[in-house]
Amino acid sequence: MRYIEQMKASSKIKWYDSDPSDIQKLVEKGSGNKQLYVEVVTYGAKDSQIPKWKNKVSIFVFDLELTRLLYLNEFEYNCDPRDSNALEKVIHYGLNQLKDELGQ
Repeated sequence: MRYIEQMKASSKIKWYDSDPSDIQKLVEKGSGNKQLYVEVVTYGAKDSQIPKWKNKVSIFVFDLELTRLLYLNEFEYNCDPRDSNALEKVIHYGLNQLKDELGQ
């Protein structure tokens, strides 16, 4: 899938009432009935003379049988997008939030 198609589908799911076709664009066929989808987006922004980076991690869980969104949480942080340690910490934190939400 092209980047723009993925962004359109995930944006509709986040901000509008999405139809099942948007979810179907983001999931893979598999044997389970739920699927995790993690989206990472980085924005470059100039603030005065110092360039800044804004990063956003979105964690989705889809119900594949009903083709609907079960869970969505988003996390924003500022740092160089090449900082893989920061990204790892944010994803780890987000997955722990999901785990707490599910009560496990």
